[in-house]
Amino acid sequence: MSGASTLPSGWWTKMILSDLAGTLLSPSPTASNGAAPTSVVPLPPSSGRDPSTGRFSPGNRLARGNPFGQRQARLRTALLEAVTEDDLRSIIHSLIEKAKAGDVAATRLLFDYSIGKPVAASDPDRTEIEGDEITRENSRVRMRQHEEKMKFGMVL
Repeated sequence: MSGASTLPSGWWTKMILSDLAGTLLSPSPTASNGAAPTSVVPLPPSSGRDPSTGRFSPGNRLARGNPFGQRQARLRTALLEAVTEDDLRSIIHSLIEKAKAGDVAATRLLFDYSIGKPVAASDPDRTEIEGDEITRENSRVRMRQHEEKMKFGMVL
């Protein structure tokens, strides 16, 4: 293997390099201590972006978004349109009946969504350490509150 590094030649590399070229070669809008730039270097035409706004141009294949996310959104929309409130009530009542009959999975599902998942039990070996950390944090909060009151002249 040689010591020289080579860049991969994928389409994403070309896109990143063209974006970098457009970003790095164009002057900052606040160049010269806030003065407006005298000339703006346009983005290369291969970037697929509108040179005036930097947004994706119409028809750019990269501006279409995630096709899997779009499909998932369509499926969610279809589900929400198909299910009524009465359907949900019926499903909830059957879930409650299964939980009452001893179905552990139904009980767990019902508890997770109605009560919430239980918090992790505290470690008895760390209880004192965690208590000290809470005390220190409370002290810092009280100190900050006192400093803010002093700043605004609220404490005599």
